[in-house]
Amino acid sequence: MSKLFSASLAAAIVGFAVVAQAQGAFDGTYAGVSVVSSSGPRCPAPGSNVPAALVIANGTARSGQWTGSINPQGAFSMKHPNGCNMGGQVQPGGRAVANSFCTQCGYSFVWQKR
Repeated sequence: MSKLFSASLAAAIVGFAVVAQAQGAFDGTYAGVSVVSSSGPRCPAPGSNVPAALVIANGTARSGQWTGSINPQGAFSMKHPNGCNMGGQVQPGGRAVANSFCTQCGYSFVWQKR
């Protein structure tokens, strides 16, 4: 019984370490490159042409008031306090791209890892 418990515990620890390493691969600060409205003329222009830095650490993602999480494959989702949602992906080479859609207005975001 103790060998079975030891083997199960070891497998759980190894599995946790693999997930932690995968998420850590994307950790860092990504400088804002651009944010543009991808919807019609009724949508307000973004407050800035450059988004706030995207900070990824320990499975979490944050950019300005947007907060959320990132998975081991580099896909992230964030939510804004106003209820809007964003989904994105960290690409090879450290480029992160995301799109948000809220009340008929869409925006495209780009960041580059520093």
